[in-house]
This record gives sequence, C-alpha cells and structure tokens, in this order.
Amino acid sequence: MKNLFFIIASAAFFSCLSGVQAAGKIKMGYVNIDSVFEQYEKTRAASEKMESERKQRLEKRREMVEEINRLKDAADLLSEQAKKEKQKVIDGKVKDLYQYEEETKRKNMRESRRLREEIMDEVQEVLKLKGDKDGYDFIFIYTEEELGYRSKEYDITGAIVDMLNERFRKESGR
Repeated sequence: MKNLFFIIASAAFFSCLSGVQAAGKIKMGYVNIDSVFEQYEKTRAASEKMESERKQRLEKRREMVEEINRLKDAADLLSEQAKKEKQKVIDGKVKDLYQYEEETKRKNMRESRRLREEIMDEVQEVLKLKGDKDGYDFIFIYTEEELGYRSKEYDITGAIVDMLNERFRKESGR
C-alpha cells in the first residue's frame, strides 16, 4: 500500500513537472545509489579491508574449533571423573566460541551500517555540490527496484561517482 502511494505520488509529481520542465524552468537528474556503492573506491577499499578481517576472524575461529576438538580427543582417554572436569573446560571453550561468533556478527553489522551511513552522507554532500554548481533543482536517488523507467538523459550517476572518487583519492592520498 505504501509503495502504491509512492508510485501514484511520484507519477503526479513528475507529470506536473513535465510541463514546467518543457518550458525549461526545472533541471533535474537522478543517481543510481546501487551503482554509486559499487563504483565508489572507498566502498571497494572498505570491502577489501573487511574481507581481510573476515579471513583473520575465520582463522581464529578455526583455531578455537581445533582446540575444542583436541580437548575432546584428550578427554576420551581420561577416567570418568577427569572427563567430567575436562568437559567443563570444553563447555567453556564452546561458549567462548559462540560468544566470539555472535560478537563478530554484531561487529560486522555495526561496521557495515556505519560505512553505509558515512557513504550516504558523502553522497548527499556531493549531490549538493553538484546541484549548486550545475544549477539542478532536483537530484533523485533511486535503486533499480524503486524506479521503473528513466531517461538516460537525466542520469548523473557517473558524474557523482567521479566526484566521490576524486575526493576519496585526495583524502586518502591514493
């Protein structure tokens, strides 16, 4: 229902604008935010860093699992009383493993959300710069699912990506 309202409101908005734009009074463009994220060098650099960290975490997890397995193997050779004591140690290690995995998931989600928000803030800054510099009245952000047809004439995604990448290179010294 919400999407239907958005579609109807958008159609009404654009049909009103089409007459005004035909008279040459409104300048607008659009940006595919999915493409911006894919092509922005900061996103790529962050993805590489996150992948490296993910590999390190997987290695640590593997080591934890191996330690648990070694303890289980050693416990098989012990007396019943010693097995019970060893099982307490194993249970603690398993608990540590689960906590590590949960902590890692939360950290990944926080980092991804923080990065997305940071990039969206940068996109908004660049959109404002582009809008002010080139006299745009409207610059819309969309994803493939949200906007059906659009004329390539108003697509400024490439220009926005170029501006973002240029800023990133200056700030990071790349």
